[in-house]
Amino acid sequence: MKNIKVKYNLLALFIFFTTILFGQDVIEAAKSTKNKSYASLDLNFISNAVFMGRKDSIAAPYLNPSITYHHKSGFYGTGSFSYLTQKDQNRIDLYLLTVGIDYSNTKFYVDVSASKYFFNDESYNVISQVESDISANLKYNLNLFNISLMASNYFSSNNTSDFFLSTAISHDFVSTNNKFQFSPTIGVHFGSQNFYEAYYVKKQTQNSGTGTGTQTGDGTGTGTGEGDGDGTGTGTGTGTQTGEGDGNGTGTGTGTGEGDGNGTGTSTGSSKASYTAKDLMSVDDETTTITELVINESEKFKTMAIDLKLPFWYITKSFTYSFIPVISFPQSETLVINGDTIEKENLKSTFYFIAGISYKFN
Repeated sequence: MKNIKVKYNLLALFIFFTTILFGQDVIEAAKSTKNKSYASLDLNFISNAVFMGRKDSIAAPYLNPSITYHHKSGFYGTGSFSYLTQKDQNRIDLYLLTVGIDYSNTKFYVDVSASKYFFNDESYNVISQVESDISANLKYNLNLFNISLMASNYFSSNNTSDFFLSTAISHDFVSTNNKFQFSPTIGVHFGSQNFYEAYYVKKQTQNSGTGTGTQTGDGTGTGTGEGDGDGTGTGTGTGTQTGEGDGNGTGTGTGTGEGDGNGTGTSTGSSKASYTAKDLMSVDDETTTITELVINESEKFKTMAIDLKLPFWYITKSFTYSFIPVISFPQSETLVINGDTIEKENLKSTFYFIAGISYKFN
């Protein structure tokens, strides 16, 4: 049942949870389809997006449909999208494409893959700045228990990358008809936190928002103009006359009149200004300034999380049903440096679960 492996490899990449073990019965079942090509449809729900023990303060529940084609040679491709079901956030938050190759026998399973992430600009997922990853997964069955090792490199949009190493150990309990299985598992995850710093910087920018302001001032102006007008006036004058005729005289007088005129002038008045968060980073000291945010020792390789999980599977001819409850205990609290402010990372254990159904086209 190789589709189970592909399904949970996708989960490991997509829902930010590595080292899901499938157990001896799954590997043996996969051998039965080793020389067959197939396609499968999957629908999974995760109650919260948790990666390396880290999460946003707002829960990020996802509904994740996907389609996979697996060639008998071991090459496969998967396409999926992640629909965010959080109240007032309903949207497709992520598109994910994965290509890879795997191989298995009764004792051994290996998978190498590469994934490309397309996050929504409004995503608040802790790996929303991750653009791609390459991963290698190795599992080995020791009869009494299974061991797993996954190595991954994640590339972020700020030109940084993180190397992760995840280890796990599990034991399988399988029904006599091989249709039901549960596998208690403990996993330990190691890595760096450049992805987390990129997430924090994005979140700070989103929270800063945009604003508009107005300023007013008094202004003076000068101008010149021309105009025409009619008026009436009175005056007195003197003249001389000889004989009969008309005479002319001169006089002075005053009058009033109205007229229209046009003029030009200059003045200063009110103005408006609008700034975005990006603008505020470069304006003068009298405005609010976005300061640099740094995760202390984000590039340092350290223990990130310890996970306890209890995966359940029920398998029929074409359908696989799964339920995986997880408790994640984040490790290695670090310092968040924001300008002159230094805060210790507030890490808390998280419970979340994954529920899914898969249909395989034989």
